[in-house]
Amino acid sequence: MAKKSPETHAEEAAALAPTPAEVVSLPSSGFVKVEKNLTSLGFFSPSSKNTKNPKAKTININYASEGKRVVGKVSIEPAASYGLPTTADQDNYFAIQKIVDELRQRGEVKNPISFTSAELIRAKGRVKAGKNYDDLEQSLKRIALTGIVSEAAVYFAGTKTRATDIFHVFQRVVLFGKKLPDGTTADKNYVWLSEWQLENINSNFLLPIDFETYKNLKNHIAKALVPLLQIWLFASREEAYFEKRYDELCEYLNIRCYPQVSRIREQLSPALDELKTHGYLKNWKIEEAQQGYKIIFYHGEKFYRDQLTRTEQKTKTFTPKLVKNPIQLALPEPSRTPAPSVAISAPTLTPEQERLYMQLTGAPFFVSESKARELVTGRTEEAAKQLGAYPLKKNPPQNPGGYIIRAIEHRYFVPPAYFEAKQKAEEARSAQARRDQIAACSLCDASGFRMVTDGKIKSAKKCSHSPEIEARYTSV
Repeated sequence: MAKKSPETHAEEAAALAPTPAEVVSLPSSGFVKVEKNLTSLGFFSPSSKNTKNPKAKTININYASEGKRVVGKVSIEPAASYGLPTTADQDNYFAIQKIVDELRQRGEVKNPISFTSAELIRAKGRVKAGKNYDDLEQSLKRIALTGIVSEAAVYFAGTKTRATDIFHVFQRVVLFGKKLPDGTTADKNYVWLSEWQLENINSNFLLPIDFETYKNLKNHIAKALVPLLQIWLFASREEAYFEKRYDELCEYLNIRCYPQVSRIREQLSPALDELKTHGYLKNWKIEEAQQGYKIIFYHGEKFYRDQLTRTEQKTKTFTPKLVKNPIQLALPEPSRTPAPSVAISAPTLTPEQERLYMQLTGAPFFVSESKARELVTGRTEEAAKQLGAYPLKKNPPQNPGGYIIRAIEHRYFVPPAYFEAKQKAEEARSAQARRDQIAACSLCDASGFRMVTDGKIKSAKKCSHSPEIEARYTSV
């Protein structure tokens, strides 16, 4: 299995990039904002025999600090009676975070967070059966009792520092029917979030998760990967692909690390293929690394769709600030005769301009509709050229939208490879058009020629496929 260069992966990522139609066609998403640091630590593991074993899992966390690469370390220490938190516990944590998210929109989140078991089970899309109530109780205990031993890994967003200490996700849990601190009986379940969780939530250090799509996933590894992929894919959005060493991935997931490619594929393909089905990934592959193997993840349509959806939501929820004590200006009295209304309509786009418009407003550019219309109507030829040349860039820009606008307006240099590719595409179209003409013509053979005679000599003639022209010749 040969290694590939970053340039090769970038070219493959460009080829796999979804069309605007693919991005827009995905269903709308129901986002829940969850605390970001916990999801990056690999706290939840796919359900397996390993999670029932009361053995800690340790993960090395790489991050940049003051321009330097720093390696932090975190150990997830399970309670002996409960084992490691699983993706079933992650389901409950996300459902609680949905309640927290609703509280956050009303103001500062404060302890305790209260909810009935029925509310949480319903949020997960489950039926209110006795087993689900029992499982929820066990899950809350497991999350609360699991320790997080941090060596410069747990992040406090308020102070922008990483701590070396021992933490828990829940500071306290009081279940329905148990005694509350004031001596009364709990009419709901009550959860006290840790200081670390509260600080990050109120500092808006959050990760948006499409909870509705997440609930449809069946594979435990796929569920465990969703929040991690949200972080990894966003960090690599410029490249449109992301690499992760296989042994590091196994650390996060708490799964066995195999030395054979066939076993790795057998282990991961059910989860990664399910993530492809739901649009999280466009593709994935296994390649050799300097040591062992690595997994290449290519951004899926859902990643771009989610980016667009969140941008639209931010725009809709923006509220302009009111100006206190506005200055009153003396304006002339309005005319009693209303001005004639003039209907201004945007010019109709040609099919070519419509194609370019869809490219500019879609992933990865997301140019505003008004600006895209201005570019495709005023600079149609240049827009087509720059959009055609963009996939050939070896190092995609940090801001694709801003780059493509400048490239069109300032007529950026286009590499010779673009014109070569354009010529080959034109030749291919011409060849296909000729084949279509030959196939539809009843006068010539498969090579496009016909045998004609002037009464004395027979000869092969290239067919024009025009009945009027060919009527001048006598077929043999």
